Amino acid sequence: MTSYLVEYLIVRPVSGVSAFRVWITKTLPWTSELVVAGDEELIRVHLRTDRPDLALRAGLECGTVENVVVEMGPTLSAVPRRQVAEVGR
Repeated sequence: MTSYLVEYLIVRPVSGVSAFRVWITKTLPWTSELVVAGDEELIRVHLRTDRPDLALRAGLECGTVENVVVEMGPTLSAVPRRQVAEVGR
């Protein structure tokens, strides 16, 4: 199965960073490399998933999505374990 690296910004989010992180984790439990950071004006999202459409939909439900990047990559099982740990830092 192919995985996708998905990154985007949520401008003027309707919820805070913590609330969005909890919500996206529950909505997309199979994602990896999830990073959600920001403040009340801007949230930056970075994750790896096999469903980039659902990852983007999650952002759209929280606010205006900008600067979208979706890159196709190897399956997570094909990435060496050490490399996965380094990316998560």
